Amino acid sequence: MNQEERDQKLMEWHKLSMMLADIKQREMELRKELAFYFLGGESLESPPYVKVKLGNGYGIKATNNLNYNLDSIDRIESVIDELHQLGKTDVATSVFKWKASLSESAYKALDKQTQEIINRVLTIKVGSPSLELIKPKAKE
Repeated sequence: MNQEERDQKLMEWHKLSMMLADIKQREMELRKELAFYFLGGESLESPPYVKVKLGNGYGIKATNNLNYNLDSIDRIESVIDELHQLGKTDVATSVFKWKASLSESAYKALDKQTQEIINRVLTIKVGSPSLELIKPKAKE
């Protein structure tokens, strides 16, 4: 690809990426507005989902998704200790699930021999590339 083709492709990519961002934002706005209309509002008490017939055989299913996030490990461990003291060990082991995750910075700082040991349980795949258009700084 020559420089002119490259520049044309960069301009097209940038234009499409801006259009996509606008479309994604508007789609999310409409999805929330319609879902909350069918669900009766945004609330923890909203039903998990509703199905509504629209006509001509069409229907819509609106789902109320809840995101659950845990506090710090220290606070979780104190709750687990409290559950154990109450004799609710089964609750502590069934409610909290532990998932190993990799610290990339710590992994990359390791020597090759240690990395090779860890590589036995690690899969590394190429992800989607990214591009960022860097605009020139405004002159003062």
